[in-house]
Amino acid sequence: MARQQVRRKRNNNYRKRLIMPSSPLEHRKSRSFKSFFIKIFSLALLTSLYWFFISDAMMIKKINIKGVEGEAKIKIESQVGNFISSGILSRNFYFLSTNNLEEILQDGMPEFKEITVTKIAGSKEVFIEGLLRDVKFNWITGGETYIVDKEGIVVASGAQDLVLNINDKTNTSISVGDRVGSPDLMLFIDNLGSSFSSTGLEAKEIIIKNEFKRDIEVKTTDIFSVYFDSTRNLENQLSGLTRIMVETKRDNKKISEYIDLRIENKIFMK
Repeated sequence: MARQQVRRKRNNNYRKRLIMPSSPLEHRKSRSFKSFFIKIFSLALLTSLYWFFISDAMMIKKINIKGVEGEAKIKIESQVGNFISSGILSRNFYFLSTNNLEEILQDGMPEFKEITVTKIAGSKEVFIEGLLRDVKFNWITGGETYIVDKEGIVVASGAQDLVLNINDKTNTSISVGDRVGSPDLMLFIDNLGSSFSSTGLEAKEIIIKNEFKRDIEVKTTDIFSVYFDSTRNLENQLSGLTRIMVETKRDNKKISEYIDLRIENKIFMK
């Protein structure tokens, strides 16, 4: 019995030691370690954030522009400069979205048919390649003149030398970036402008007559006009015009007002 009491007392003393609170010194050591750990972790985190987001090592090193020169190149450089100076992340090579930059450049510069942005990870360089639109016409409408490419996209306001003048009598209101005509119409006008001289005549101006843009009038340097149907085969119409010009020259006749090719297999002239 006495032995059991002694054993029970020992067990109670042992349990008391187990649940006895730590000493003030031990508590301070624990708090000190936690504080030190938090400081180290915070420092490591801040260093990582700085290195990845702000450090020069992560910034774009160089912008290379290919495929364009002169004003077009200067304009791209200006647009890119505005973009990357808009914030720290915009200058970060890894955060730069090539798709986003392409979209911004394309929206701001409709004179480009295509703009491609490529990143080179090793050198942290950005390559930008631009393909300018093939400007073909000065498009006159509503008292304003616009520069238009062969696909009918309005590139800029104003006029350009050495391109054909298209006078749109429908006076449709247009803006930079708009399309002025269907692909078929623009192809017809482009081919007409490049092939018209094969008939022995020179085009001074092309006029779109109505809102459907079907009737096309070509004012020649010989004063008179030639009428085409943009929905019919251009080659056949030009062939008929060439034949008429040969015959009138042979017979010493003169066209004073017009030649109308719009009705198939028939030619009217005055």
